Amino acid sequence: MPDVTPAPGGRAQASKGDGAPVDATLLRASPWVGALIPGRYGPQSASAAAVGLVAEPLLELAICNIMPRRGMEEALSERLGTGFGLPLPGIGKALFNERLGIAWDGHRRWRAWAPIGQGWGHGKDLVQALREALDGLGAVVDQSHGHAAIRIEGPRVRALLAKGTSLDLHPERFRAGDCAPITIAGTAIHLTALTDDPALAVQLQLFRSHVEAFAHWLVRAGGEFGLEVREV
Repeated sequence: MPDVTPAPGGRAQASKGDGAPVDATLLRASPWVGALIPGRYGPQSASAAAVGLVAEPLLELAICNIMPRRGMEEALSERLGTGFGLPLPGIGKALFNERLGIAWDGHRRWRAWAPIGQGWGHGKDLVQALREALDGLGAVVDQSHGHAAIRIEGPRVRALLAKGTSLDLHPERFRAGDCAPITIAGTAIHLTALTDDPALAVQLQLFRSHVEAFAHWLVRAGGEFGLEVREV
């Protein structure tokens, strides 16, 4: 556990093992800290060649829901395309560029996400930008503080997911740009395939309160394939 000491101005500051300062506010805000310990897991955990999965908790990700008003889906989609370069994707699909991602999230509902720091100061900046662009065509609801996200990639991602979900993960059925709501270990998850060249990389978004349960499942299920968890 990092040592936390008062910083000038009364703001707490933490220190990693190597002495590098870490913003303690971010440490408190991330549900992954303490739930998913960085390192390698598996019978050959000391061997880099044995790693079949790499998990990277995403600390700074703005997340929100977009819900068009009845009869306004087409107009809202056009407005998103004009303002952000991404229209509403179809059922089970996701679109993303370097600044923003949008994925289908159920009947007449989509979710958008963006890395904080790439033009978005914090989650509310993304929400405000979307609300202004859509101008009443739909509702935009901030989900950043209630959700957490993690990226998992590697040649054994499909095998890992197959342990927890009945979703058809065949490469011809689930590839880059596909998404689905799934359940793993009793946890509701929104799954998006980010890329599949050369290996599948996915992003999982889940409720913050379910992070510990999911982290426990990930370590136990992923250890067989050689799991490397990167630092938050």
